[in-house]
Amino acid sequence: IYRGNSSVPNVALMFNVDWGEEYLPAILDILAEKNVSATFFPTGSWAEKNAPLVARMVADGHEVGNHGAVHSHVEGMTRENLHRLIQSGEERIAVAAGGARPSKLFAPPYGEWTGDTVMYASEAGYLTIMWTVDTVDWRLPPSDAIWKRAVAVAVNGALVLMHPTEPTVEALPSIIDGLRDKGFV
Repeated sequence: IYRGNSSVPNVALMFNVDWGEEYLPAILDILAEKNVSATFFPTGSWAEKNAPLVARMVADGHEVGNHGAVHSHVEGMTRENLHRLIQSGEERIAVAAGGARPSKLFAPPYGEWTGDTVMYASEAGYLTIMWTVDTVDWRLPPSDAIWKRAVAVAVNGALVLMHPTEPTVEALPSIIDGLRDKGFV
């Protein structure tokens, strides 16, 4: 999946999570204040160490997907290894979430994928999801650069990728406001 429904003015905010737990409470607070739901893609290893944050994501009504058991390179991974990566991630996330299973969306680590990766994930019951808009916030640019990347090119059905960083926390309220100002839900 690279885009949501392009016939309606919706934009999805998605967060890949394998670090940055110190910024997640602020991100969750901002989303709650702005009455916005997002999709979080934690790795299973991160979820195990940060179960209260995963439980809060679920309790706050956010979608929780699967970023694999660990943040591994998946290009060239065998069917069995990718299935193991996805299933282990699902199990670890479910435990951290108090039994709530992650959605059947798989965001491959590093954004790596091949036709085989997509096929193997599908065999495991998952849709592979990527992004339309990459804020590249993991490089820690100024918050206004993150805002510009998120809002300037957003179109109907855009999937905006972010990570839990300090400049993302700074940019998130204005990203939400900017998207709403452009008529997006």
